[in-house]
Formats: sequence, structure tokens, C-alpha cells
Amino acid sequence: PKATPVATGTDITIEVNIGPAKGQIPTNLINMNVDDAIAQLTALGFSNTRPIKDPSEPLDAKANEVTNIDPQPGQTVNMDALITVYYATGESAVPNFKGLTQEEAIAQAVEAGFPSPKFTDAESLEPVGTVISQSPVLGKVVKRTTVLKLVLAVAPPTPTVTASTEPTP
Repeated sequence: PKATPVATGTDITIEVNIGPAKGQIPTNLINMNVDDAIAQLTALGFSNTRPIKDPSEPLDAKANEVTNIDPQPGQTVNMDALITVYYATGESAVPNFKGLTQEEAIAQAVEAGFPSPKFTDAESLEPVGTVISQSPVLGKVVKRTTVLKLVLAVAPPTPTVTASTEPTP
């Protein structure tokens, strides 16, 4: 008992607070499905996990794939510490293809994480071989598996002039 005299030789129990329970964040969560990663953390006893869309996800990341963890995997933290699980949406904004050649458009699509676009032709007064329209539109956020549809300008047919053999009055 606190502040109570006891006889010599009496057993005294002392409780020592060792602090909150701690655990190590697993190192295998990156590239895992976000739901599976959260379930694994919960099963290990972590009680404060938060999934967030990664604002700077890699262009090759698949939808719902874990891209980062904060605190970093391998760190030992309190079991109730906030663990943020960043995941990919698998989406990107459609770039502007207007005025690009077919080769330039393919390169830009691939660089933005999209597959090679599908091309069709349409008569136009725009420079021949350049993109004159696109679907989806510039800036629309779509899945990176979307095949973009681009229209290339082709020259309109040249009018034919026929000469008359009749005399002019």
C-alpha cells in the first residue's frame, strides 16, 4: 500500500507501465490490394488505419494497389498510431492531343500511362496527319486502361474542273 509502513520481509508488488503496445508495420504491403493491406494491419492489432488515394500515384500502378505507407514499412509504432495507406486509383487525366501527329500522339498517350490510341480519319482543313479531335475530352479523368479515340485530319477531295468544248457565245 502507498505510504503505509509494512513489516520487513513483506512481499511488495510494483507495477511498471511499459507504455502503449507497439508493433512493426509489415514490409510486404506495397503493391498489395488496399483492402488486403488494411485487413492485414487490422489482424496484427493496428487500430487506426486510413486508406487515401495517392495524389502522385505511379502511372503504371493498378487500381486499388498500395503505393506507399506512412509511417514506412518496417517501422515500429504504437498499435493505435495513425497508419496511412496510399493506394492508386488507376486513373489519369486525358492529355491534349490536338495538333499532334499520329506518332507524337502515341508517344504522349503511352507516357501518360494509356495504351496506344485508336485512330480514324476525317476530312479537314487542318494540317494533314494531325489530331483534330479526341475522345474522351482533354482533362477528363478516366481509367488508364481506356483506349483513347483520336481523329486525324485528311485533305478534302480536290474539286475537278471539266473543260467545255462548246464555243462561248
